[in-house]
Amino acid sequence: MTTDATRWARVSRAFDAAVELPHDERAAALDRLCRHADGRPDPDLRAEVEAMLEADDRATLGGTLGGGVANAAVLVEAEPVAGERVGPWRVVREVGRGGMGRVDLVERADGAYEQRAALKRLGLVAPERVRRFARERQILATLEHPGIARLLDGGVAADGTPYLVMEYVEGEPITTWAEDRGLGLEARLRLFLQVCDAVAFAHRHLVVHRDLKPSNVLVSDRPTAEREGTGGTESARVTLLDFGIARLLDAEDDGAPLTLEGPGAPLTPGYAAPEQAEGGAVTTATDVYALGVLLYELLTGRRPVEASTRGAWLTALRETDPKPPSQVAGVEARRLRGDLDAIALTALRREPEARYPSAHDLAADLRRHLAGEAVAARPPSAWYRASRFARRHTTAVASVALVFLAVVVGGAATAWQAREARAAAAESAATAAFLAGLFEGADPTATGDSLLAVDLLERGTRRIDHELAEQPGVRAALYTTVGEAYLGLGHPDSAAAFARRALALRGRGGAATDAEAAVEARLLLGRALFRTDPTEAATVLEEAVAEARALDDRLLLDALEVEGELVGAQVLPPAQTVAVLEEAVALSQRLEGEDHPRTGRLLALLATKVASAHQHGRIEPLLRDALARLPAETNAYHRSTALIDLAELLDATGRSDEAAAAAAEALALRRRVLGPGDVRTAEALAVRAAVAQGDPSAAEADAREAIAIAEAAGAGAILVEVLNPLARALMAQDRFDEAAAVYARRFRLAGEVYGTGGTRYPAASVNVGRALHAAGRYDEAAAAWAESLGLLRGAYGPESPVVASTLVLAGRTAEAAGRLGAAEAFFQEAYDASRSFQPSSRTRALSAMALGRVRLDRGRAEAAVEPLREAVEAREVLGRPAHGFDEADDDRAVALLGEALVATGALEAGRPRLAEGAAGLEAALGPDHPHAARARAALRRARG
Repeated sequence: MTTDATRWARVSRAFDAAVELPHDERAAALDRLCRHADGRPDPDLRAEVEAMLEADDRATLGGTLGGGVANAAVLVEAEPVAGERVGPWRVVREVGRGGMGRVDLVERADGAYEQRAALKRLGLVAPERVRRFARERQILATLEHPGIARLLDGGVAADGTPYLVMEYVEGEPITTWAEDRGLGLEARLRLFLQVCDAVAFAHRHLVVHRDLKPSNVLVSDRPTAEREGTGGTESARVTLLDFGIARLLDAEDDGAPLTLEGPGAPLTPGYAAPEQAEGGAVTTATDVYALGVLLYELLTGRRPVEASTRGAWLTALRETDPKPPSQVAGVEARRLRGDLDAIALTALRREPEARYPSAHDLAADLRRHLAGEAVAARPPSAWYRASRFARRHTTAVASVALVFLAVVVGGAATAWQAREARAAAAESAATAAFLAGLFEGADPTATGDSLLAVDLLERGTRRIDHELAEQPGVRAALYTTVGEAYLGLGHPDSAAAFARRALALRGRGGAATDAEAAVEARLLLGRALFRTDPTEAATVLEEAVAEARALDDRLLLDALEVEGELVGAQVLPPAQTVAVLEEAVALSQRLEGEDHPRTGRLLALLATKVASAHQHGRIEPLLRDALARLPAETNAYHRSTALIDLAELLDATGRSDEAAAAAAEALALRRRVLGPGDVRTAEALAVRAAVAQGDPSAAEADAREAIAIAEAAGAGAILVEVLNPLARALMAQDRFDEAAAVYARRFRLAGEVYGTGGTRYPAASVNVGRALHAAGRYDEAAAAWAESLGLLRGAYGPESPVVASTLVLAGRTAEAAGRLGAAEAFFQEAYDASRSFQPSSRTRALSAMALGRVRLDRGRAEAAVEPLREAVEAREVLGRPAHGFDEADDDRAVALLGEALVATGALEAGRPRLAEGAAGLEAALGPDHPHAARARAALRRARG
């Protein structure tokens, strides 16, 4: 029995699809559903699905024949039998019972390896329970998280009972663990945060637990290797159990009622949310309520609503608001007042929309409380925020820096921060005097925030050395702050100069040595240098990472993020960039939290880099994980960026409807947060245009709007990008000459904006040849390919996939012009270069097919067979939908191989291939398409 979670998702989907069909239609459906990825029948999968269908039939038949509710299910043996075999497992003893059935401790019985686990099977095999059980198995298969009990195995027992096998957790309920060990308040909160992180992971996968309670939240000691060097709650591991009544948020309801009455009711009084009790919609806020109950119980030792009967509990739930935890707690009551009262009561609001939207948001507020920051659950009064601000910023230098930034780049919106920081800086009379005089006499005629900011910077920096000569620490902090401001205002040279001055004071031997501040100055220097000298920036950032690694993990996270984002784009090799960002993601998950927006931003950044490292299968999962951590309400811009990357990926793989939806959401977010005239909104418009393949006129309109925005702003780099979708829209309307002119303009502009070095200029050259070829201007296209290939070989190396794919395009142009010798030379070079590519490379498959085709057309059928056979072996790669490639390339490869075999005299081997390929081409392209007509003519000749 396989333990592959993906396979269990396939079993569940096949069962769900077949169980609703009439019996006489099931066999044909299973023929279609139970196949391997390559199309071959999967008898093992079919056997598992058929066993589940048989169990479902027996249960349904019992209800039909018996005519009563009592007979609508088959009762599984009530008592466990020690030594009983269930699949490859042997029952040891019963460990529990629940609403879905019995749970036994089991061990491996087949000798494959030693392992103990928890085996769960239904108590009543009623049809709706079989389906819910299959759903549970599907849910568990998607939830691979250290805080959630793992799915190990599953199947159907000999008596037809579905079962699954989960990680066996020996632990205590979280409330018992906390009490028995006398955990203090902070330790309880950190333990609870583990629960929130596990639930938040489930929420990101659109799963609501629906039955969170202490018995489903077990705590155990981490293994010694895991807890080495840790202390407190870090030595404890929380594991969530029993997703038995969970439902996927995006799945249809299975029809089972949510009732408070009867055995095995799918909720637990005391922990269920009001909407559960009343049969309302279940959302992530439902789990937030249960988490609120758990938090309340950890804080006070009591549940917020307690009653002796279900009826009394339901009445209290509807009519009584919980008391603040501080009013029912003991010695910790004083510490609960304020933040923790507000957080717990927000989670327990009667109306779902008034609670935290998800476990992530609840956890984020608790982390803010632990960090001494303002929490979202409390009103944002100036006094409250000021007190939290003062707790976090105790030194005068830090306060001064914040004052300076607040006034220079924040404006009136952060004026309160500046006022409170001045109060915190009262101990430093010199810095207070400096700041007080900095803004006197600012030019009232200056227009625009940037002009005012530059004016302040220039006047202020002239005074720093003179007025703060005896305070090098304050000077160093202000140098860094000034440098940050200059960089934000688009003056990287000035930013670099001030970063160097700060580094001279903060580094070894400086007048105000501070190792951490030196790393921060070095990071500023690297960011400033990157705009003019990426190679030097890479050296500076590498030094910053090395220094941070010896100092502080949070500083290291900052350094890794900057290094991965900037020099990872141009200087570092792709594999090294991926390693840098993977380390950053892991650090962010540990320091900020798995669901923190920063983790989301890093995952999205990592997704863009794994593509360069040819790890294409990782891109979409990383982007979707990033989006789950970047809510539109609080991280609209970063979410829009991830959506743009996702839209481009979906478009490249032929999923145009999904791509269009992602691009539309990204555009809506940018219009909302940036306005319609921002160049970044133009960028989103261009992406929506690029993926709008079904409506090229709408794509053209979007592209022209984006171009107008970029031209008005004088944003050359954005203009380079937005010209591309305009040309694509023109190509889609067969306006090839216009498209060629747009692509040529883009190529020239790329040279002006980025220079002729690097990769952007050579990359922009490729589409010029494409458009000229489409226009039938083959001589001009050939000249364009020659220029492009020269640039690409210099930028990427002669054996790069970019060069190989361009060689295939150049060969097609030569082929179309009737220059078959030149075409074969191009295809041969591409084919030779592609030998080092991955088997999944489309360029490798296309170059093989192109080389075989031109050899066949030149009368060299025997030489054509080998590359065409290789192309047919890669037909799955050729058959993948992708933007910019021909349809039915897989069928074309089959037809060409058949034609080559027939030409060499291998009629028996060639005819079936020709027949198969011709049929596929006609079905995909129509009988009049040239590819289909060629295959059909070759088949007629082969049949004599």
